[in-house]
Amino acid sequence: MAQMKWPGIGDLKRELIIKWDKGRYYRLLSDDSDDSGFPLRIRLKIPDSTEILNQFAEVSSWVELCRKEAESSGVQLEWQEINHRQFGRNSLPRALRFQEIDDLAVFIGRDKELKLYRRHSTRLLSSYPELLSWLQRYPMEILKLEDSLSRLLSFLTWVCDHPDPDIYLRQLSLPGVDTKFLEGHKRILSQWLDIILPSSRVNEEYTGIRQFERRYGFRGKPELVRFRILDRNCALAGLQDLSISSSDFSSLNPRGIENIIILENDITALSLPDIKGTMAVFGRGYSFENMKKAHWMRDRKIWYWGDLDSHGFAILSQFRSHYPHSRSILMDEETFLSCRDCWTLESTAQKRELTGLTEAENQLYTRLITAKWGESLRLEQEFIPFNQIMKALHSVGLEGLSRLPV
Repeated sequence: MAQMKWPGIGDLKRELIIKWDKGRYYRLLSDDSDDSGFPLRIRLKIPDSTEILNQFAEVSSWVELCRKEAESSGVQLEWQEINHRQFGRNSLPRALRFQEIDDLAVFIGRDKELKLYRRHSTRLLSSYPELLSWLQRYPMEILKLEDSLSRLLSFLTWVCDHPDPDIYLRQLSLPGVDTKFLEGHKRILSQWLDIILPSSRVNEEYTGIRQFERRYGFRGKPELVRFRILDRNCALAGLQDLSISSSDFSSLNPRGIENIIILENDITALSLPDIKGTMAVFGRGYSFENMKKAHWMRDRKIWYWGDLDSHGFAILSQFRSHYPHSRSILMDEETFLSCRDCWTLESTAQKRELTGLTEAENQLYTRLITAKWGESLRLEQEFIPFNQIMKALHSVGLEGLSRLPV
């Protein structure tokens, strides 16, 4: 009962382990200020005078338990003498005291881990002292690198010595550093490289693990652009449905193509009929890296067709930053209201101001995000009746349809 009411040394030990495993005390080690946090004093909650009076036997048992736990664990226990009017002078355990972090590590059974941390952190900072800020932020991460730190450092050294490498990671010849190893450590390598490399060597256009290579000057797996030539007279070597690299797409400039339709839904793109002088490009949401260097598209009429929701308009607005002359199709209020039975809910709507919309588009976007017809409503393009699609294409002059509306 006494143990439950007044935490003993074992209870404090469990609390200290939790704080240790969150990196709290390792951060003190890497702190370059004069305050190391040690000696460390951890206070115990002691019984008050009323509890001593009413539960003297339990208090005595608790005091003895603390004494035994301190002796068995070797921890320094600080005592406080109290003078009770009925029981006279008594000593109560007041706090645990650790002179150095090593004493704390031994007490909670983390002394071997502390040695490992010191060894790895010393090696890391001796090679790259600028990574001190990373070590302070992620102190526990260094402990996970026991078998890989040497290889990671060799990769860092190679990158620092080779500006703009322009090779695939597969072409590296570093002992133990293969593509599988790098794939499993891209997150931590990215954190380190962002700190170590000068800003001129980090391409901020590319973010996230999937764009690791391009961010640091390596060659990445080519992004493919899929498109359909809807006019067989403009087919490329007889081919109408193709996927090519973004660099090849940027220099494509297909003869006879006057109109380009960008669609976000693959099945809808596959369902489009033959249309004279037209190609359909399969969109990929917010990512336009595969298209933005295709300058030949600036000389064509471009139609963008996305979902009627907050993200659909955000993507349209972003697309116009690359191709300001593009027009939207089937992204109007009339289309939205005509398909009430097909409305669904948008899971994560965004509500920022969009600068790349026309007045009519912005009006509909505003009405959607302000819940004029209901909260988070959307109309996905695959739910628009196909005959309505055909009529919309015809209305903007995309002629030569091989199939009639159904």
